[in-house]
Amino acid sequence: MRNNLKRNYNFELRLANKKEIASIAEYLAMNNLKNKENGVLKSKNNDEEATVFMETNKELITKLIQGIVTVQDFKKFDVSIYTYNYIEEYTANTICSANFRILRTKDGMELLAHEDIMFKLDALNKNGFLEKRRKANKVHRPSTFSLQKTIEVNTYFENNPRINVDDVFRKFKISKTTYYRVNKWISIRDNLPKFKNKSK
Repeated sequence: MRNNLKRNYNFELRLANKKEIASIAEYLAMNNLKNKENGVLKSKNNDEEATVFMETNKELITKLIQGIVTVQDFKKFDVSIYTYNYIEEYTANTICSANFRILRTKDGMELLAHEDIMFKLDALNKNGFLEKRRKANKVHRPSTFSLQKTIEVNTYFENNPRINVDDVFRKFKISKTTYYRVNKWISIRDNLPKFKNKSK
């Protein structure tokens, strides 16, 4: 699988360097600032407050990331996906652990939602592509569990083309109706051809 990604997309999996981590912290701090100020700064005092807010946030974010960010590079399309964890003690014997991903294209960075699992690489460099797609499909989006199971079943069908369909659905504990509905949603959302399996 990794060899196919390398051949088709010039894919590389690596650790982010210090410059990339600094860029991620800058992007996330700016996002936090926009949420705090609704993207509007009205006075010199606000400018000064924004500067302090940005520096404080960047420092905090860098500490939370702990210098470990994995990078999925798809060099053919100049697209990268950064993955990192926030790990922090919340109270005694209680920790906060969360996974996050950021998409980087030539247009900049965009924070990914957990349901963003399918990417049409040649369309990602269209400005705001993911945000527009997410808004357009949010209401009818299947559950993350259904999406994950459907992807697993598709992969299983590809590797076992002659297996009985009903047996596969029982194995993965997903209904046939849900499977076809989610596949249809994926094809519409990502402008992809519907998945066709050769199973009986």
